[in-house]
Amino acid sequence: GPDRNLIAVLREKEDEILLKVSECLHDSHEDIIAKRKAILVLTTLGSQGTVDILLNSIAAIQDRSLRYNVIRGLNQIRAKGGRHQFNQWIIKKEIMNEVKGYQTIKTALEEYKRRKNVGRPEDDYLLVTLKAIEEESLERVFRLLALIYESDVIHVISDHLTEIEIDKHLKANAVELLQNVVDPELYHLLYPILDEAQWDEIAKKKLDEIIEELLESQDRWLIVCALFMIVELRLVKFYPSLEDATHYRTSIIREIAEIAVMKIKSKGFK
Repeated sequence: GPDRNLIAVLREKEDEILLKVSECLHDSHEDIIAKRKAILVLTTLGSQGTVDILLNSIAAIQDRSLRYNVIRGLNQIRAKGGRHQFNQWIIKKEIMNEVKGYQTIKTALEEYKRRKNVGRPEDDYLLVTLKAIEEESLERVFRLLALIYESDVIHVISDHLTEIEIDKHLKANAVELLQNVVDPELYHLLYPILDEAQWDEIAKKKLDEIIEELLESQDRWLIVCALFMIVELRLVKFYPSLEDATHYRTSIIREIAEIAVMKIKSKGFK
């Protein structure tokens, strides 16, 4: 079929294509749609070269939705079988980064709830957004784990740990299964974010640190969340950051920053 021909052409010109696509993924001025297409081409090609490029690009990609696309592409290549090598060292390093990001978002969510005193969580746009970002982050952790461990087992564990309506017993079983499947150093990293009692014990970042981290993240949705938190929680210290963001290169951030600045001025918070 036509799909076969396409893959044949891709394979023939593989080196040339890989170079171009790799440049596209690493170019900070390239738009997200072009990068998504590049990831799609690599996933379709599915060679060892594309696996290496996708793995090497994860660390450079700041945008979390693109990170998700890259990881999912790698999952798809792995699911098709074949004898690809997945560099465990890179993957473990990315799991660590992802867990750090997850902790930041989870803490932001808790701080926001505590200070805002939200009546109906489902009606609070910021809460809903932060929750979605938190869930996606955890999904990326499990998708990365599925690149180096038995993916079916990781899938079962992830189902049991991310489902809301699941009893404590099943959750405990899933955590125990995880302990038997993954390397000890990764288990120690993951256990505190998966076990509520453990999570309550670990040291958390202060709200100021979190806002600074989100603003510097280069991920448009994290920056947007930070801008909204500054407004909703009246974090006066960060009002200059709102002004700065009105000059940001990404249009959605500029527009939201302008709305935020207007909101503050209309409420008379100076």
